[in-house]
Amino acid sequence: MSSNQSQPSGSPALGSRENFWGHEGSYESADRDPQGHIEKPGTDKLQWIATSILYRAQGATVVCPECYTEYELVNELSEPSEYVPSSVLSEDDEAQLQLGSGLSPARRAYTDHRRHRYCPSCGLVAWGGVLLDRPQELFVEIVCDVVAISELPPSTSKRVVSRADARKKRQWGDKTNLRRTLKEINHPESMDDGGVA
Repeated sequence: MSSNQSQPSGSPALGSRENFWGHEGSYESADRDPQGHIEKPGTDKLQWIATSILYRAQGATVVCPECYTEYELVNELSEPSEYVPSSVLSEDDEAQLQLGSGLSPARRAYTDHRRHRYCPSCGLVAWGGVLLDRPQELFVEIVCDVVAISELPPSTSKRVVSRADARKKRQWGDKTNLRRTLKEINHPESMDDGGVA
């Protein structure tokens, strides 16, 4: 009796190229229908620009994300001037480098060339941090600086600043507020809704 007779008709043999993983039947289950392209939320260009402006502007307070979210403590992170310490290569590492890559070994190896912030309280090395909102006067100053470099007419500039100030008074976050302000600067016709939002 050959092995082909013991296999049900229409199904590939176990281990064949058609049934490499040994599945019985179809690879796709009925509940996994293709969904097509799914949009996932993320940071758009205006949000990235707004966040960059707020991080670099005067009065930025960046706190430790772990202390802030886990313990509700406001511990300010260091400035991004700390580098990850370098590693000293041993003689075994140097010999392995010479044999493997043919490159002359370095005496020190730097694990990361970027600057990082760290939390002096818990010791976390952070890639970013939580940016706290500024007082209203500082935020309006930042908005005035951003509007000043745009090429808007003076009446439109005043309107943009007053709308951002009104949103700040209504407890809008700085990132969301500045993002909306940048949108109004790029598209002044979007302010024709009559409201303050």
